[in-house]
Amino acid sequence: MIDFFTSTIKTLRDTFGEDYKIFTHNLSSGFQMPAFAVSPVLSNEKLFFNNRYISENKISIRFYCKNEDKSRLYTEVCSKITENFETLIINDEFYRSSNISFDEKQDYLEIKISYDYFFYKTEIKEKMQYLKIYER
Repeated sequence: MIDFFTSTIKTLRDTFGEDYKIFTHNLSSGFQMPAFAVSPVLSNEKLFFNNRYISENKISIRFYCKNEDKSRLYTEVCSKITENFETLIINDEFYRSSNISFDEKQDYLEIKISYDYFFYKTEIKEKMQYLKIYER
């Protein structure tokens, strides 16, 4: 499977630099703002048709900042997320997001990114061994 979670963290770090802390599990008490909290929401594969499958991958990013900078930083973060997460490059392959949504909550900005794509699974069948014919 493709690791969208790790790629999301790497892209956040490349986009926003070391000034923004990135948390991947629980938020520690007394964390410094501005900060991102990243968590995988969904990652599954479903049979679509015949041997064609759909892979659904959803990532949730929460952005926390101080109240006095909130409006300006939300706008900046939304712009950079849209620009840098529309297409992720993982193992030299491009994955385009199928949906990016922003929702401003009371204490944070919630960003949800979906990467859905189709792929084929094929069975590798063993070739038949040589047939030996014995005469009587």
